[in-house]
Amino acid sequence: LIFRVEVTRSMIPLGDGVTEEIKKIAGSRSFEIFWGEDRSFVYLIGKFITFESASEYASLLNRNGYRDARVAGYLGYKEIPVEKAKQLFEKAE
Repeated sequence: LIFRVEVTRSMIPLGDGVTEEIKKIAGSRSFEIFWGEDRSFVYLIGKFITFESASEYASLLNRNGYRDARVAGYLGYKEIPVEKAKQLFEKAE
């Protein structure tokens, strides 16, 4: 179980320039592009242990113009609802 920051989601792949920009803002955090269940391209940054740390990073991205940035919960490579991820995290503590 991890929390990730979804920078954006698109039905078509974003251009190399946009992808490079997202890689830059990711810095030392991991950057991955997943194929979503809705057949979209999902651009993800980081692997955060807590919802709070992921939320702080998503808020930072929002303030810097990435309005679609949000916290996403992942169990392996499968996205799960954030509320479910928070419940699972609380049970593990």
